[in-house]
Amino acid sequence: MFGLDSHMRSSKIKSRIGYVPGEYGMYEEMTGYQYLQFFSSLRGQEKPPLRDRLLELFGLDISKRIKSYSHGMKQKLTIVQAFMHDPELLILDEPTNGLDPLMQQRFYELLVEMKKRGKTVFLSSHILSEVEKVCDRVAILKEGKLIAIHEISEIKKIRLKSIEIIFMQEVNESVFRLDGVRKVEKNANMIRLWFDSNINSILRTISEYPVENMSFRDASLEDIFMEYYSE
Repeated sequence: MFGLDSHMRSSKIKSRIGYVPGEYGMYEEMTGYQYLQFFSSLRGQEKPPLRDRLLELFGLDISKRIKSYSHGMKQKLTIVQAFMHDPELLILDEPTNGLDPLMQQRFYELLVEMKKRGKTVFLSSHILSEVEKVCDRVAILKEGKLIAIHEISEIKKIRLKSIEIIFMQEVNESVFRLDGVRKVEKNANMIRLWFDSNINSILRTISEYPVENMSFRDASLEDIFMEYYSE
């Protein structure tokens, strides 16, 4: 890693990595300040270059003992320790867990900045909208195996699109089981279709019934994820 032997030079390698774990393992008798100083000493830094800026960004008080922190404050502290030394590689496991929407947005902006500066980021998340928002590529795991890797921009092109139609009256969904239609959902007067081709046949069938409203959208990452899992 970084051209170094990962066994012989593990300390050097770790000093160039920022890690947000999925579960906390904190020294709760320490204050937030002592915790960050401890990590700084492990990395051989007296004052990490990004620490003060990150503390201000996330509005974190590091004068209190960690045991008095809420879940969200512990998550902020973990993020600060992972980013404060300006690492080349970031490994983030569910990093926004416990953050309120404002802090999540600030975190996303921080990630985008890191990307622009050439950092490599591995982000594990069950919040698929989060992955879609900040990642360039997505890898899908199923039962511990890597089953797909796609560019975010490409995955939308090659997978399904959907159309939602609200009719003026109830329509039998069986009329939409056409070639190219992969899935049909019905709820009262609303029918949602997922399709990969044959849009003209779909539109002709729709035109045979009075329509109240209709909307198209590309399949979201969540749709794509669920399609892989259903298969």
